[in-house]
Amino acid sequence: MSGLSSKALAFGTPENKLKYNGKEEQKAEFSDGSGLDWLDYGARMYDVQVGRWQVQDPYSTKYTSYSPYNYVVNNPLLIVDPDGKDFELYINVEDKTITIKAKYYTANNSEEENKVMKDLISFWNRQSGNNYYKVGKGKDATYFKINFELSEAEVERSEDGMVSFKDGKGAINQVQVLEDAAFDKNMKGLSSDADGVNIRDKLYMPKRSASNWAISAHEGGHGLGMVHEEDGIMSPYKDALTPDVILSNITSMLGSAGIGPNSSYKTDGDKEDIGKATNQINVPANFNKGNVITKEKYLKETN
Repeated sequence: MSGLSSKALAFGTPENKLKYNGKEEQKAEFSDGSGLDWLDYGARMYDVQVGRWQVQDPYSTKYTSYSPYNYVVNNPLLIVDPDGKDFELYINVEDKTITIKAKYYTANNSEEENKVMKDLISFWNRQSGNNYYKVGKGKDATYFKINFELSEAEVERSEDGMVSFKDGKGAINQVQVLEDAAFDKNMKGLSSDADGVNIRDKLYMPKRSASNWAISAHEGGHGLGMVHEEDGIMSPYKDALTPDVILSNITSMLGSAGIGPNSSYKTDGDKEDIGKATNQINVPANFNKGNVITKEKYLKETN
């Protein structure tokens, strides 16, 4: 370790404890010098010796074909798990709006990646105002208009490919298009030849899917906390995808941010959520007992 002062080495320890994915290694923490050798991901500990979490993945309901203890759907060469949020949800009591916000950027600024990004942003932003969140009944009901504000993150790219954000605030998601072989079940241990994977704040697509706007919108929906449904844009079957966004799609999205009867929050606080709800000050006392309705039903009930 030439170049380091012996006095510097004597202060603390020169050992680098930041290991895989930059996570701190918990090592030799016991009095006898032994340790678990786990990596601290904040919400959970990762056991590098077996390639598994030691507790269930809080997002396991999004990936029901995999063990809830798996790490990045058994594909660490392709995918990382940065422990980030996918979107943020803002409640404005005065304007009676619920706004879903998220930013996106491309890993390599390729033509395919930009198309995927623009397609998913455009699709979900067009859903603004199509649904309302109803709290209460009859004349005492309050209606919150549900809007989407997805946008491209402003980035600067260095010559060596590093990305920095002009405004790093908010939920920022990466879009990356990879070679088709990266999604081959025979090569990567996937349960099927995947057409896209959304892991926390990263969306991965094979080149074969990059031109399909419906798949881009579908994977973007997963990033917004939506789960598979039999019909519509969140159908698990590629050939069955349609532009329809059904009520349960919006309900599951709100629930993943802790809003509504399907809230994924637990009272003991042991589950991490996909989104984050802010500005819940002065919301109605029965706010989480509300339900999602269509624009047509809102107009019928208020006119």
